[in-house]
Amino acid sequence: MRRAATLAALALLSACAPEHDPPETPVALPPAPGRSVIATETVTVSAFLAGASASLAELNTARCALRRGAQSVAFTTPRNVAIPIHDGPADPLDISCTAAIGPREARTALRHLPLGGTTSGGRRYPATITLRFKQ
Repeated sequence: MRRAATLAALALLSACAPEHDPPETPVALPPAPGRSVIATETVTVSAFLAGASASLAELNTARCALRRGAQSVAFTTPRNVAIPIHDGPADPLDISCTAAIGPREARTALRHLPLGGTTSGGRRYPATITLRFKQ
């Protein structure tokens, strides 16, 4: 029984594993004007299609825009995005994506709030952000 539960858990985890590696060179979100950059964090953004059978398939053609405040950057998933970190409160990341799902153009969006504290030190954003499209 325990072995079956372990195998089921491994199957679920592998369903979310990325199938496509993002390009090594990240696209860069521009820094906020007039604010000094204290660090840069790289976030991998990927998109998956959630199937009717609860399976996930990674999309390597979702077109996305990541916005933080007035700054934005466009890219295709999967992609590494370099995010400048400023001292003080961190703004949320707003990510919107479109993808051709069969004959239609599907859209999805996500708002990611900063992690942890709002002063220098510690990671502000997760290492990976995943968006899901519904079939």
